[in-house]
Amino acid sequence: MRPVWIGFVNPRPKIAEMQKYYPAEYYLNPPTKSHGRYLRRRFTAQASFLSELEGRSGRKKLLDVGCANGDFPRFMAGRGWEVEGVEISESSDRITDFYVHTQEFQNIAVNEPTYDVVDGLGGARARARSMAYFRKASAVLKKGGLFVILMPNFQSVASRYLFCEDIPRHCISSKGKRYGNIFEKTGFRLEKEDNGRSIYKLARTIGWGT
Repeated sequence: MRPVWIGFVNPRPKIAEMQKYYPAEYYLNPPTKSHGRYLRRRFTAQASFLSELEGRSGRKKLLDVGCANGDFPRFMAGRGWEVEGVEISESSDRITDFYVHTQEFQNIAVNEPTYDVVDGLGGARARARSMAYFRKASAVLKKGGLFVILMPNFQSVASRYLFCEDIPRHCISSKGKRYGNIFEKTGFRLEKEDNGRSIYKLARTIGWGT
């Protein structure tokens, strides 16, 4: 059996404790043109990983885990997607234009294939609770759906020395390109890993539903 090179903060903070690490200031978006351009570039880069699904006919549904103020789901809604979010923070904006689950992802009241995409670029590294996070994604994705996650690489200079892993906000990290069989164990096929710098300047990983 191949090793699973995934790192966790241990003990991980409880949900109530995590709230203090995400104050209202954390979610403030500066009202500047340059920030707006940055968000458009970042969201366009995120959406590029969904290009194959966007080319399919019919309306597609996306669940954004860790949706914060809802900016990325709104961006995708503008591209024709039906969107939902998951956000447990009490400090982020109240969202009324699409449905947001306010429980931890693995506890949301959806237990059957519902979404074409589960996007964890905003939430996996912060709130993932071990294998339960991946199993839930597998359970709620439609056949052939796409699970996209981002994790810090705890071998990288930026993660270890510049950001110091951003503990305790980042509760889960990866080690280079060795994810072992974590995807296979939870019903995925690892399709692609990208260690580029177009999103948050950190690694992102893509797994296709089987």
